[in-house]
Amino acid sequence: DPYPMGDVPDIYKPEAVVSTQSTGDAGRFLPVFRTNTVSTTELISRIIAEYDEFLTRNLERGFTRHDLGINILTEKRLRVKKRVEGVQKRIHDYVADFMAYFYEPVSHRIYAYLSEGEAEEEEEEETTRKEPSNSATNSSSGPA
Repeated sequence: DPYPMGDVPDIYKPEAVVSTQSTGDAGRFLPVFRTNTVSTTELISRIIAEYDEFLTRNLERGFTRHDLGINILTEKRLRVKKRVEGVQKRIHDYVADFMAYFYEPVSHRIYAYLSEGEAEEEEEEETTRKEPSNSATNSSSGPA
């Protein structure tokens, strides 16, 4: 199937491509048929979104910025970003360990203490309901 663009009937034919051999004729073009469920824009957005991750992973594997075709500022930005993420993870892990070691046991003790207090209050309320109150008996037997 041809891929028209503007006045050109097929942009992957030799007359449309500036080079001597077209992309389609060189075997470097794979037509992808459109579907209703797959969005080209979404695919490209995913690729672009994961590009930094791809570069960071390859820098960690030992590739140089020249191998990846990026400038020094991009390389430094990616390395700083990776270090910041490492510090954030260590802080998160430290806080999680702190919470597990100190907060959770203390919170269980506080909850148990408060639960005991509520149970004692409920017992007192039950006993006061069962016993007649002295104020009620004193007011009825007092001088009139």
